[in-house]
Amino acid sequence: MLSSRSFIWQRITKLTLEEVQQVIPLDHPIWARADPTDIAFADRHAAHRNFRNWARLTASAAPAGPQNPSELQK
Repeated sequence: MLSSRSFIWQRITKLTLEEVQQVIPLDHPIWARADPTDIAFADRHAAHRNFRNWARLTASAAPAGPQNPSELQK
């Protein structure tokens, strides 16, 4: 069904490690305050330079952090 609704298929390549280090901290506050070596570790072991995997990882990691957005600035 999806193929009949897609006018043009787009091939999405994996992010480079440099792109991961640049983009992921902008995606969510938990990554903004993370050490770059921790981001590289998470990418290597869980996200595999795939933005959709980063979204899943963020969704599972975010509830573990503070629930009050003002606490994210600390």
